[in-house]
Amino acid sequence: MPSRDELIDTLNWTTERLSNRVWSVSLGVLATTFAYIVESSRSDGEPFLLPAQVAGPAALALLALLCDLLQYYVAQRQEIALLKQMKADGSDALPYPKDLRYRLRAIFYNAKIALAIFAVGWLVIVSAVRTGMLL
Repeated sequence: MPSRDELIDTLNWTTERLSNRVWSVSLGVLATTFAYIVESSRSDGEPFLLPAQVAGPAALALLALLCDLLQYYVAQRQEIALLKQMKADGSDALPYPKDLRYRLRAIFYNAKIALAIFAVGWLVIVSAVRTGMLL
C-alpha cells in the first residue's frame, strides 16, 4: 500500500509527464499541419490538406501551449505571493489559499490536456476524411 508521500511523489511525476506530453503532442500537431500544407501528393502541386482544413487543429495545439505557459505563470505568481506572506508572518509553511490563482492553475492544467487531445483527434479525422478512410 503506497504511503501519502509516495502518492505525492507519483502524482508529481505523473503531472510533469502529462505536461511534457502536452508539449510533445502539440508541437507534433503543429509540425504535421505544416507538413500537410507544404507536402504535395498530387501532380498538380496541391497540398495534402489546405490551410483552412488544418487551422482548427493548429489553433487548438497553440492554445494548449498557451494554457501550459499560463498555468506555470499563475503558479509562479502564487508562490511568490506565498513567500512574501511567509516572510511577513515569520512562518516556515503556509497552505495554498484556494483563491483565483489556485483555481486558474487547475483550469489551465486541465485545459491544456483537453486541447491537445482534441487537436490530435481533429487532425486524425481531417486526415482520415482526406484519404477516404472516413467519409
